[in-house]
Formats: sequence, C-alpha cells, structure tokens
Amino acid sequence: MAVTAAFAALAAPMFHMPFATALVAYAPGGQDAMMVLALGLGVDPIFVSVNHLARYFFVNLSLPFVLAWLKRVDAKAKPVEETI
Repeated sequence: MAVTAAFAALAAPMFHMPFATALVAYAPGGQDAMMVLALGLGVDPIFVSVNHLARYFFVNLSLPFVLAWLKRVDAKAKPVEETI
C-alpha cells in the first residue's frame, strides 16, 4: 500500500487529480472492484478505469520479455554439469 500511496502522491499533482482518485486508480485489485469503489467514493471512474486498463496492457505486453530475460539469467547462473 505504501508503493500505491507513493505513486498516487506523484500522479495526483501531475494529472491535476485529487489524491483519493489517484489512490484508487493505482490501488491493486480487479477492475470491477475498483469501479464499484470509485463510484461509491465519488471519484472519477474514467480515470480509474483507464489506469487499470493501462496496467493490464503493460503487464501483459511486458511479461514475455521479462520471462525471456529471466530465463537467460537463470541459464547463465546454473553451473554446467559434467557428464561422465
């Protein structure tokens, strides 16, 4: 939650949004739950929705590259076993 609060504190003045809106937008959770929370708290649901969709796209598009990098790092870290 501290990371979420830090990102919200940075994003709120950058996007001219209230801190509560930025906090809900960057909080971890499903998009459906965040939409209900945004509507219940009276914060901008479009801003919250766009940020959650951007997070989903970022994770899904970057995951193959991160996994390929981790696979290369793991292959370099393993010692070569000698076969007899």
